[in-house]
Amino acid sequence: MINHIIGKLLVFDKNYIALENHGVGYGIHIDSKTFAEIKELPEMMLLVHEKITESERTLYGFINENERQLFKQLIKLPKIGCSTAITIMSGLTEQEILKGITDKDVKLFGAIKGIGPKTAKTIVEDFKL
Repeated sequence: MINHIIGKLLVFDKNYIALENHGVGYGIHIDSKTFAEIKELPEMMLLVHEKITESERTLYGFINENERQLFKQLIKLPKIGCSTAITIMSGLTEQEILKGITDKDVKLFGAIKGIGPKTAKTIVEDFKL
């Protein structure tokens, strides 16, 4: 399992980057806040969550351990996959997510593009702080 990658930023856009480490380019999905923090850095370290299926291996990158743990908690929820978790983390800060869960604020999560009322309800009801 890959824990983190230190490398040179080769390719980047709002949701995807490529980091080169010792001649290997790693494609990593990121949220928009991570993109804003790293787009000017020539070299960086990203913590990684690796999703492995029969057909592919996908990497998701995070600036700090709190973000990675929040992502892992989100994907444990029913009907919340990695793409949906990244969408949530792109739409809200870590503090907003945690406050929204504490306050049971379904409207907060429902306002994120791509998150419907049922998914928003699942987040606030099933997320364990």
